[in-house]
Amino acid sequence: MTLARRALLGALLVGASGVATADELLLADGKRLEGRLLAVGPTRIAFDGREGIVFFERASVAEARDADGRPRPLELGALARDPVAVVKSLEGPVRVRRDGTEVSVSIHGGDAVLREGDELRTGPYGRVGFFGLGGVIGSARNDAVVRFGPERAYLLSGKLRLKVGEGRGQVALPEGVLDCVGGEADLEHLRGGSRLICVRGRLVFRARAGYRVEIPRQHVLDVRAADARQPASLQASNTNAWPLRLEHRSRWVAVQPGERVVLLEVSPEGQGDRADLARAEGEPPPATGALPLQPEEPARADEAERSSPTAGGGRAEASAASGLAGALAGRVTAAAAAFSLVRKGEAPRRVALAEAAGLGLREGDELQAGEGDLRLEADGAHLRLLAGARLRLGGAQGGAPFALLGGEVVVTTSEKVALGVEGGTLGLLRGELSLRAGPDGVRLALVRGMAGARFGEEVRAEVAAPGELLVRREGGVVRLEVPSGATSVPAFLGPLEAVLRPGQEAAFSRSGGVRVVRLAGGAVVRFLDPVRVRVVPGPDGSQVLEVVEDGARVPLVAGTYSLRREGGRVVAGQLPPGVELRRQDPAAAGPPSASSASPAERSASRAPRTTQGRELALPNGALVRLHPSWGELEVTRRSGPEVVLRVFGGDLVLEAGARVGLRREAGASRLDLGDGRFVLHQDGGPRTDCRVGKDGRLRVEVSPGTRSSRTLDVEAGTEFDLSVRRDRYVLAYVSGQAVYVEPGQRIAVSQRSGLRTYVAGRTED
Repeated sequence: MTLARRALLGALLVGASGVATADELLLADGKRLEGRLLAVGPTRIAFDGREGIVFFERASVAEARDADGRPRPLELGALARDPVAVVKSLEGPVRVRRDGTEVSVSIHGGDAVLREGDELRTGPYGRVGFFGLGGVIGSARNDAVVRFGPERAYLLSGKLRLKVGEGRGQVALPEGVLDCVGGEADLEHLRGGSRLICVRGRLVFRARAGYRVEIPRQHVLDVRAADARQPASLQASNTNAWPLRLEHRSRWVAVQPGERVVLLEVSPEGQGDRADLARAEGEPPPATGALPLQPEEPARADEAERSSPTAGGGRAEASAASGLAGALAGRVTAAAAAFSLVRKGEAPRRVALAEAAGLGLREGDELQAGEGDLRLEADGAHLRLLAGARLRLGGAQGGAPFALLGGEVVVTTSEKVALGVEGGTLGLLRGELSLRAGPDGVRLALVRGMAGARFGEEVRAEVAAPGELLVRREGGVVRLEVPSGATSVPAFLGPLEAVLRPGQEAAFSRSGGVRVVRLAGGAVVRFLDPVRVRVVPGPDGSQVLEVVEDGARVPLVAGTYSLRREGGRVVAGQLPPGVELRRQDPAAAGPPSASSASPAERSASRAPRTTQGRELALPNGALVRLHPSWGELEVTRRSGPEVVLRVFGGDLVLEAGARVGLRREAGASRLDLGDGRFVLHQDGGPRTDCRVGKDGRLRVEVSPGTRSSRTLDVEAGTEFDLSVRRDRYVLAYVSGQAVYVEPGQRIAVSQRSGLRTYVAGRTED
């Protein structure tokens, strides 16, 4: 039996026919309701009772009685369609189009009911408020046209405000379907595009073009559908505080504030259309920064300090730089009981309840809550230490302003803040989280906002509200676990990327140069060389391991996997019985695909690898490994400490002792550095000059000497690959993040500082 389903999107009217008035509604479970019967449909009834507008499944209603207590038959009347919304407020000339005829809207009785198929039109000066299915409250204005379907409303033009108290409300737009989860959204469709604004709560947009974006509170996204003149695209507002998470075919990228993403449809002969993610040429340069849910890096004066892996801190560094050691770093706002305070240079003391409120705190102070809660204010955050919890101000890993030494703390901030725990750092952006540290590890419970966790240099996770994560350290092993009933958590365990589902855990360890990842289900992956892999869905719903470099796949089952490099390709030294590492046939690889964050090079790099070929030793000691597909090597300069080759329509400069590989594959040329880094240049793409140093450092300049020039400096040992496309797009894939390189940009990639972007003499970290 179905209980009332409350107002969703849209509101409106219904002819008086088929509407009965009744003082009492008897449900099949014996419950009686008093009110007014507004509309009857084939499967649904609209009722205005003491609880407000309620929609019942017709099968759940046993009987309706009028004011005199006589049974009233539930007749359909002339309009044999289900009610979906009820108008509650009107301003100006608002009309409804029903069965090809426009009628005025009323807020009284059955004429305020909208049924399936009705189309609401506000005109330029009208405004209408309504209740709809699912408990949603809507308000339409500004030439709004809203069409109502059986389960959701469709915004065809104008503005619509959507409010959802609990649960989830849904609206369709020309570009896709939007889910509003327990919050409020402003939507506008105008001139071929839609603007989506999350006022509070959380929005999830699922585009018809195949991608999915989550929009947190106070963030804005503009979306456009594909038409005859341009492909589908989306753009994040410059006012956004954080990048938005864009998912496409089980891959994701971070859309930076002010950045635009275009989905290019490629249809070469013999292949179907595929979406290919790329940043649009000519858009404002992105403010490149941290991944959307990991702690950001603080802005600091010098490069050494800038390399800190987390943010939210920075206060300690600023204090030390100014020479104000011992200056106030925060204060106690309230205490439920006496608490302990340990301050450098002073004897430990017990702070009485009477002197607690307003007590100033200094850098290095260590506090322990007593038998009641202790509330602090510091670094733009409010902290509530539960009874017995221990906290230190400053001195945390990564420069975080707080270190949780034990117990539980609840942190709330309208900005961003970082907290240190044993062996790691957690960051919170504009939200609230509960953090507990104890013998069983660290448990993070995110109430709202966004959070990230980093343990060491190779393990991190991203948590969206409401979410939970348990982290345990056992010697050199870091274990991540998502409790049952929580939301899934993207995790990065050294060279492996996976999404941990509720009830799953994973572990990472490292011994020398060997990294080991243990996954749910008994799979153990050993990495003997630098190799990037991710866990992705298989064609039959199972999970597979995919090598990022060349798209090779192997089913993920219980057992041990051992991956290493051999002759420039990734090979499996050990696999569980009955499985094998398969590479896609180049003829079936198809056009560039958006199934990864740097799509163009992924499909082109899937050609089978072979160790056959030849090696060419150059006069300066450099070594070039030539694949049989390459053909003759064109050397333009042999003398001196540098040798210059003709590659990518430009110069490949090899310093003494440099080691590279060259191959041709699927309409492109490829330069391999031997450590997982590579450059893919599509035929017909812009001239590209490269330089490889004896230390492995790579410098790439696309369209040198022109206004569209782009320069990249890449340190050896980093996770990096680059695609230079014939359509002039330049895509880099850096440490799991896709970056569209804009004209005029210079990008530096290093193991210590990560990715840094320079524009017009300015650095954007």
